[in-house]
Amino acid sequence: MDNTPQYSPEEFFPFLENLPKGESGQAVICGGQAVNLLAALFLTEKQIETILGEIGSATSSDMDIMITPDFQKRISAAANKSKEFSLQTFADCRQPIQFAIMLGEDVGLPDSRIDVLRSVKGIHTQKDRVFEDALELDGVPYQVMNPATMLIAKAENCATLEQDSPTQKRNDINHLRLLILIVHNYLRELVNHCRPDFKDEQRGIIRSLKKIRAASKKTNFKKGMKLAKVNLLDAIPIKQIQKSNLETLRKYLNNTFLEVSDPPDSL
Repeated sequence: MDNTPQYSPEEFFPFLENLPKGESGQAVICGGQAVNLLAALFLTEKQIETILGEIGSATSSDMDIMITPDFQKRISAAANKSKEFSLQTFADCRQPIQFAIMLGEDVGLPDSRIDVLRSVKGIHTQKDRVFEDALELDGVPYQVMNPATMLIAKAENCATLEQDSPTQKRNDINHLRLLILIVHNYLRELVNHCRPDFKDEQRGIIRSLKKIRAASKKTNFKKGMKLAKVNLLDAIPIKQIQKSNLETLRKYLNNTFLEVSDPPDSL
């Protein structure tokens, strides 16, 4: 049985605040704690509880952050100087973890750490615009990975990582189920606030849809969705898009996810 302590995202904030802030687009919270933060923003408590069941709240045992190469030296230098942190490095360059910031019992988070990642499973850092599309959330020290990007990453985890080992129970399946609703509500909010004359706004929504559609053709994505027993179309606010006056976006939706032959206008 896995007895690893679980923590809320907010419990890590004091430690993140003691690390360099960096410029926008240099550090992004990802992994389970990103899902927890997005769930708190885009879902109701009832929606969260329905999926998490007995767990009841969105917590994780650690926190993952992804940073740019330029920012790595500043993070490691600050962690090395701190009395609250210690660093664990990984010699195997195939590991996605660049290094881990270990948090001791004396700082209130026993058996926990902040993993600094060089990559995220299923995600291409540049093509998927990990840093460019990250969200700024009030009260959160670093940016948070975009919901559409997180959806792809969690589907990959579901497909490639053992979810219920004797020593550690992973939360990827529940996270993916949460993300289907999160992405739906996130995109619906973008659609509701999108102005027809501002094509950049439509382009941003279409970029997220294109990212999801490209991933949906991959074997691991399909496998992850199947394991979580979720339907990708539930992540798309189809009714809101069809009722909107966003003609280019409607045409794109019809030509891709709904497979209606009516080519979209170019943006």
